[in-house]
Amino acid sequence: MKRLLFIFLFSFVHYGVFADNLTDMLQHIEQNNTTLRALRDGVEVQKLENHTGLTLDNPEVEYSHYWSSPASMGPRNDFSVSQSFDFSTLFGIKRKTARSKDRLADINYEERRLEIWIEACQVFVNVVYYNKCLAQHQRQKDEMQRAVSLSQQAFEAGRINKIDCNKTRLALAEIASNIAEEEMNREELLMRLSFLNGGQAVVLNDTVYPSALSVSRGVKALTEEREGAEQRVAESELKMARSASAPQLKVGYVSELTREEKFRGVTVGMSVPLWSNKNNVKRAKAQLVAQKSEQDDALFRLQNEYDALKQRAERLRQYAQTLLGNVPVLSSATVLHNAFQRGDISALDYYIELTADYELLHKALQAERDYQMALAQLAWF
Repeated sequence: MKRLLFIFLFSFVHYGVFADNLTDMLQHIEQNNTTLRALRDGVEVQKLENHTGLTLDNPEVEYSHYWSSPASMGPRNDFSVSQSFDFSTLFGIKRKTARSKDRLADINYEERRLEIWIEACQVFVNVVYYNKCLAQHQRQKDEMQRAVSLSQQAFEAGRINKIDCNKTRLALAEIASNIAEEEMNREELLMRLSFLNGGQAVVLNDTVYPSALSVSRGVKALTEEREGAEQRVAESELKMARSASAPQLKVGYVSELTREEKFRGVTVGMSVPLWSNKNNVKRAKAQLVAQKSEQDDALFRLQNEYDALKQRAERLRQYAQTLLGNVPVLSSATVLHNAFQRGDISALDYYIELTADYELLHKALQAERDYQMALAQLAWF
């Protein structure tokens, strides 16, 4: 059991041995995950929609042919070409709005990818936890099988009764039940990883937790970028609303041709939006104010969540270290075997003492897992 404790302590303080495995797994998940694949395609569609309608309105071409009465006057042919101009297109306001919406679409994808990565990382930590539990319970099973053998020998020698002999057998059955349950939980987690990986199986036998990954943009950075992009969109829409309140120019060329006369010239018109854009500017201003309030609220809530998670991680670290300090030296199993064989302790004491060390170690494994989960969440902030 000393060796088991050493492995456990080493894995608790030495991260990063299998960090590349986690990094590779996340890269495969980004490539294979069906949700992210659909989102990537959707982002391309969204960007095409954002850049649709950024040009000026189509030019208008009109041709008219008139028959005269009396016929001796000859026909008349009218031809005109006109083009309208709006300020939001001329000054590039629409294009700036489209670029802000493009960035917002990219952020939506990055946020969803980060959510999937966080889930995969948490599943990874849980699989490592069950790998460690299975290794521990397998050792415990070996020790308990030895205890069953010793109990049977003591029963045959008349030193203990049948009831005491059966207690170690019941303990062995309980350990086997724990192993079966942990294997089932582990398989469910691996199936979840396979789902996140687009249906491709993931093999994970590690018993060492990965080191915290370094991400360029975590939850906080992406939230700040999202709020900033949404604010820029709101500001651009306010400018568009204001420009829509300005008169729209229309310039064209006109010709009027008859048998005896020819008229050619230019036309200049103006469309004054007296009623069509009512309350658009007020709505855009209100939207901008609301967006700023939402940004402040989102960042405030995120900071509180980060502080609470950081405090929780510190408490879990202290709790796990306390449990580790109280885990007895596992060589006591051999001492218990010898004492039981000599008749110094009863079968009940033998069973209690033999299982107590493992129960405490299992609590330490749970505390370590919880601490690793908190560390994984902090790493993505």
